Amino acid sequence: MNVVVLRVFAPAFDVKDFLTRFPRLEVDAVWTLGEKALLQRTHEDSGFNLTLAESEVSAQALVMARQRLELLSAELVEARRRSATCVADFGMFIGGERQFTGAIEFAPEDLRWFAAQGIGIAVSAYPSFDDETES
Repeated sequence: MNVVVLRVFAPAFDVKDFLTRFPRLEVDAVWTLGEKALLQRTHEDSGFNLTLAESEVSAQALVMARQRLELLSAELVEARRRSATCVADFGMFIGGERQFTGAIEFAPEDLRWFAAQGIGIAVSAYPSFDDETES
């Protein structure tokens, strides 16, 4: 499984005000500066996560993410105006029978597109196990 998540964050980002201004954003997580994070750390910024795409095929996840980001162009412009960093994190769940390893290829035109939008790219791998192999 491949999932693409948009992360928008900055130390001085008023995330609650931003989300109030753009109520159609259906975010997955919100955090604020100073709030407790995992492992007893505190957040050094404020921001949110928003799922852009989910697909079994990484190339399809890339296409879906770009389409969704195009629909969010006004929100991204405003986030950047507020000095927020925008990152598209391409996550792969690997280690199971269906997807033991994973990869995603970014063509030069994809990288230029993300750069033109002011969106960084991250790639993350998450270990997973198929239900069938656990019994």
